[in-house]
Amino acid sequence: MRHVVALGKRELISYFLSPIGYIVAFLFVGLYTVIFYDGFTYSTDANVVLVRGMSVVGTFALFAIPFLTMGLLADARRS
Repeated sequence: MRHVVALGKRELISYFLSPIGYIVAFLFVGLYTVIFYDGFTYSTDANVVLVRGMSVVGTFALFAIPFLTMGLLADARRS
């Protein structure tokens, strides 16, 4: 378990030392903000807005997580 935590910590540090971590974080926060703003302009029911927001964020994570882990897999294959 120590190795997984150390590897995760190293990857997070490397993401935020390069612009890619900030770009992904900005896209995530921006996408979520737009979804909530759009949801509350059309509906006042918070449950509907949350369900819609979580489904879109889940779809975004489905594509973002493999994109972020490609560098880790390439490093493991290279070494």
